[in-house]
Amino acid sequence: MSGPERITLAMTGASGAQYGLRLLDCLVQEEREVHFLISKAAQLVMATETDVSLPGKPQAMQAFLSEYTGAAPGQIRVYGKEDWMAPVASGSGAPTAMVVVPCSTGTLSAIATGACNNLIERAADVALKERRQLILVPRETPLSSIHLENMLKLSNLGVTILPAAPGFYHQPQTLDDLIDFVVARILNCLDIPRTCCRAGVSTTRSAAMTEPRRPAGGRGGSPGANPSCRVVGLVLLALLGSGCASVRTLDAAKPGAPVIYAGTRLDWYALNGGCCPLERFGAEAPRHAALDLPASALLDTLLLPFALAVELGWGWASAAATERPSPTSVSASGSSDTGRGRTGCSPSVPAGAGRAGAAGGPASAGRGCAGTARRRRRRPPPGARIRP
Repeated sequence: MSGPERITLAMTGASGAQYGLRLLDCLVQEEREVHFLISKAAQLVMATETDVSLPGKPQAMQAFLSEYTGAAPGQIRVYGKEDWMAPVASGSGAPTAMVVVPCSTGTLSAIATGACNNLIERAADVALKERRQLILVPRETPLSSIHLENMLKLSNLGVTILPAAPGFYHQPQTLDDLIDFVVARILNCLDIPRTCCRAGVSTTRSAAMTEPRRPAGGRGGSPGANPSCRVVGLVLLALLGSGCASVRTLDAAKPGAPVIYAGTRLDWYALNGGCCPLERFGAEAPRHAALDLPASALLDTLLLPFALAVELGWGWASAAATERPSPTSVSASGSSDTGRGRTGCSPSVPAGAGRAGAAGGPASAGRGCAGTARRRRRRPPPGARIRP
């Protein structure tokens, strides 16, 4: 038989009477001799938390607990709080191990200071002075600095501080599983087999820990993903790949074309029936401007800092913009005439319109829908002869 054969079990006024009753039942099943001590406050807590109501006198309580746990005659011995002649009060007759479960912070403080105001405190003091095993199971939260200092002091003296903090990795289904978890830890410290505990402490990881966790979105994929989001993403990707308005305006090299939100404005211009997107923006509008508008707005928003830099003439962006070649205006004879002004909606100029303009005819004769560039007279070089 492993572990101590005789154990002192004390219950004090902290919450958690179920732990003490369950440990008593397990010790009886393991055929251990139990010296049972209980305070008045613990009896009140037990009556509140459980349906067990203990008799007041030690003899009646001993008979009740023996019948309650199915113990053999004499296996459970109950002593009163001032029974100073009990074996647990003497170093020569006390059991080799003692457990206080649940242990109130008042009892913990009394044990830490060596007070012996009742039989429970005296039995713990005997276990300390005889260097015997003492396990305290406090059930208190939050803990003050005084509580922690008392626990540290007792731990340095060799006392096992075992808080009633059940784990959940064994997937408890009932309250009894949580109670058995703490009781199993106490039995482990006592080196007593824990065959009576159903839950106990599992040495293998539970299925909840080994099974891959499902994403928050539901059935799979990335967390939070759903089919509608994937469809929207594919549509936007297709629009970007096919050349949305923002991408087309980036490729355009037309001086004077809009820069800030150019793609969005191009889509809006096409939706409102604009006739000349190429002349105004330097790029053709997408075929489906309404579908392209959200993607262009998103891309224009991302490119807004660079667009502002170009518009204000800051940094490398403005330098790159100024290096773009200016468009060529086509003269009436078909030869290219660079830098002579803007072109209208039509790149060609009707024959004779240039002559009329040069001869001083009406200015509107040589203009398209946006106006045709006028010819400028070249100044003669210095020293050149001017014919009359």
